[in-house]
Amino acid sequence: MKEVIEELPNKGPPYYPTQLSPVLFIGSQRNADDLATLQRIGITHVVNCAGTRRYDVSRSPYHPETGIRDYLMIPAEDNDEFNIQSYFKEAITFINRAKYSAGKVLVHCNLGVNRSGAICAAYLLVDLKMTLLEVITFLKSKRSVVLYNRGFRRQLYRY
Repeated sequence: MKEVIEELPNKGPPYYPTQLSPVLFIGSQRNADDLATLQRIGITHVVNCAGTRRYDVSRSPYHPETGIRDYLMIPAEDNDEFNIQSYFKEAITFINRAKYSAGKVLVHCNLGVNRSGAICAAYLLVDLKMTLLEVITFLKSKRSVVLYNRGFRRQLYRY
């Protein structure tokens, strides 16, 4: 389990959102701002884990014609001490709501590495009933830079 907590990624994040399941994509703020790509891949729901500095948390930044039906803001900070685990249940419920309404979800943070990686990992742990080692291995096979934040990996281990 030590390799899950301490191993660091070795490449930069991909340019496009990464599909993790038929319903789940992980990406960056740049991906979340690329409406043409979101429409092309059919994103209907967005989880913004990039903190509260960018948008008003009380409303979605997406206009209805974009196809984005629902939006969740998670005011996460990318530091080892931030309690991202306290948002796992809310995010999993949101992603499942999208899944059961035939939607697709983009979970993003600034770079699509830590905050969004932790939320996606928690969802995969619960939804696919994978072990943490299987989830980390799977995420790294799909997106080479993910879960750099050791505090988030420790929280996932406890979760």
